[in-house]
Amino acid sequence: MASASTSNAQGLEAGRRKSKRESYFRSKREGKHYRCEECSRQFSGLGSLKIHMRSHTGEKPYRCEECSRQFTQLGNLKTHIRTHTGEKPYKCEECSRQFSELGHLKRHMRTHTGEKPYECDYCSRQFSDLSNMKKHMRSHRKALQM
Repeated sequence: MASASTSNAQGLEAGRRKSKRESYFRSKREGKHYRCEECSRQFSGLGSLKIHMRSHTGEKPYRCEECSRQFTQLGNLKTHIRTHTGEKPYKCEECSRQFSELGHLKRHMRTHTGEKPYECDYCSRQFSDLSNMKKHMRSHRKALQM
């Protein structure tokens, strides 16, 4: 009798987990958008919503065989694997420097073009790199707090 009771309790618990997971993936189709019921963020496709839901569930289905690090998206795993292989498929046409990620090449290209797309909200100083602008803006915030 105790095993039937335990089995029932396990079944109920599994049902609750399944129900909660299903509610994560339930979305309201609003125009061309799917809305996350956890944080209200909207997505144009159901697949994008499902990937986003992993940020709430903690699910990381893609694992690096080299170091066991886990990822929510296959593309992130493929990019990570380059840290082990040393592959750098993106090459600067100006100076031949190579990069493992396209975003790193794009950021590097600003050293050649002089482009500075990020501007400080406080003093209008421009930056080629977002992280440098954010660091700069913190100096203004500290000054304003004094």
